[in-house]
Amino acid sequence: EVRATGTIRSRFTSTFEENSFHNMKLYTRYLARMLPVSHSCKAKLEDISSTASKMLEDLFLKEECSILHFNIVCESRNNSSLNKADVHTTILSVIQKEKAHVYDDEDPEVTILLQIVQVRLLCHRM
Repeated sequence: EVRATGTIRSRFTSTFEENSFHNMKLYTRYLARMLPVSHSCKAKLEDISSTASKMLEDLFLKEECSILHFNIVCESRNNSSLNKADVHTTILSVIQKEKAHVYDDEDPEVTILLQIVQVRLLCHRM
């Protein structure tokens, strides 16, 4: 199992984002492939819920954190055992159990990228 604490970004990814912002060009088509995996677990809803609560604790669940606008992107490859809507609902329940954070597709402050690959779930936080 791969684990990391906090938001880890490579120097290359940060430079890539800054260049895209300053040049006003979208170079980010493949940026998700360069993000480091912050957490992984088995592709079961119980494991996803416990991993999500660990991963998102410092961002969403602390008492001093403000209300955030967030988005969830779920991608699935070679997996037919999980429904994306169920995974989405599970993550929403973890995030919104303490505070009324706002789900926002248009202009999120935080994007949570979930990639289901066969029997593993890879989580990225952007």
